[in-house]
Amino acid sequence: MARFRYPLVVLNSYRTSLRSLTRPNHYQQINTASPKQLRFTLGGSILGRMSSSASNEKDPAERADPSLVKKARESPKDMTEDEWAELLTGMQYSVTRGHGTERPWTGLHNDTKGKGMFKCVCCNVDLFPSDYKFESGSGWPSFYDTQKLECGKSDNIERKSDGSFGMRRTEVLCKRCNAHLGHVFNDGPAPTGLRYCINSAALNFDKQ
Repeated sequence: MARFRYPLVVLNSYRTSLRSLTRPNHYQQINTASPKQLRFTLGGSILGRMSSSASNEKDPAERADPSLVKKARESPKDMTEDEWAELLTGMQYSVTRGHGTERPWTGLHNDTKGKGMFKCVCCNVDLFPSDYKFESGSGWPSFYDTQKLECGKSDNIERKSDGSFGMRRTEVLCKRCNAHLGHVFNDGPAPTGLRYCINSAALNFDKQ
């Protein structure tokens, strides 16, 4: 069944994108797109035409069914693909569940300032303190370190080797709900030398 899993994710993402065309108040960032404006990336993920307004990628808790938000945050591993598609906007779903990538310079949190915590948009677990955010010039939110757990060593990030697009990269995912976040590179600033290049659509920001 594993070999069929990714095609199913792609199908769900496509269904989500098409559903947005007939539901004007849902998945707002692609509600003006036509089927011809939807495109597949080389990796198979579907990216709808992105809205010029980044406000569409806000916390799902601000607009989604409260019972679904509660399930996602308390029992994320019990969520079905249809439930994720209902909870998230089309872009959030494409990025986090379909391993897509938003266009650079378009994300809500690329220029987010202030003190707080960047959290997983799916399950709301802590990922990156704002103190670790820096301007990388890449067009995506970038961090040089992650939020550490009580032990001071581990975090809520899973790292996996990614050989897609003919490149060797390290993919980063939410350890709690398996949401795709982005990639980590060895060209960041001190003290870690790391650059976590994260899709804005994969993040919530809890401002302190």
